Amino acid sequence: MNRLLLLALASCSYKAGSFGDFRGAFPGTHQTIGCIDLAVGRSADPAASGPAISYSFGNRCLHPVTIDLASIHARGHDADGLEHALVAFDPLQELRPLPLDSLFFGRETIEYSARIPLPIYDVCVDIGGVNGDEPHSETWVCP
Repeated sequence: MNRLLLLALASCSYKAGSFGDFRGAFPGTHQTIGCIDLAVGRSADPAASGPAISYSFGNRCLHPVTIDLASIHARGHDADGLEHALVAFDPLQELRPLPLDSLFFGRETIEYSARIPLPIYDVCVDIGGVNGDEPHSETWVCP
């Protein structure tokens, strides 16, 4: 029985550098920020009214870390190529730094919008502060 439990736990833990979990490979651009392996990709969420970005992440370290998706800054371009700061759609105020246990993983999709409603055609995100335990270092990804 103990072997079965260990096997089940091992199959559900994150393996450093794998950029994947039991559902498969993390989609998008891969980046490591401190203890966090992160994949950033465009989401095709039909319910989103603006551009949505999917984040897949795993803690590659043997100690808990803080994952801070709220620290991510986003910008996008409109049809004329003008750049706009984007804000996360978070009506329930759920985005905040949270602990991520050692060798654990997760996935989240965040919708972004411009402060003034207009179509945004491409999005870039600064993921440099996603590891809340380390200083922010600007790291832009344009999925």
